[in-house]
Amino acid sequence: ISERANPILKRTVRLNGTLSGSRMIGTYVYAVVNQPAVGPGKSETDFEVLLPRIATSGFAKYVQPTEIRYVNVSDVSYFFTTVVAVNIMYDVQEPTYESFLTGATTCIYVSLSNMYLAVPNTNVEVRLEVEETLIYRVSLDGEKIVCEAKGVVPGHVLNQFSMDEYDGHFRIATT
Repeated sequence: ISERANPILKRTVRLNGTLSGSRMIGTYVYAVVNQPAVGPGKSETDFEVLLPRIATSGFAKYVQPTEIRYVNVSDVSYFFTTVVAVNIMYDVQEPTYESFLTGATTCIYVSLSNMYLAVPNTNVEVRLEVEETLIYRVSLDGEKIVCEAKGVVPGHVLNQFSMDEYDGHFRIATT
């Protein structure tokens, strides 16, 4: 904004799905978007795979199935969770992304170098005596988005304030 009374829209980024959260680190905005993996097809017995889509004024792309990371956990319904990095200072740079086939990400925690995605394990095939939450650590370094670790904790996460990172360790409180 060079003139506060007359701001100029420089760029629009469109993501299909529902925004789970976003954070800004340096000159990058990181957004987490969830969307159902399948939707109704052309007939009552048919369905359609709904691939994640990222679009700006000069760039539009459907994330290809070979680019989507698969999480080997059964779920009652699958979602695509997509982490997108947008450089807000360099408008011609295309957004970068990483997509995962998971359940719905319910909350996120972001430090200066990592994003933690919390996904409830709603696997109905295995009768769990306690609820579980799957945790995915995604490294953030400018345009680089890399899934580096995964784990599971008993219980469910109340909200983003139930998680933090301290001295190189991720901490989480569950119910």
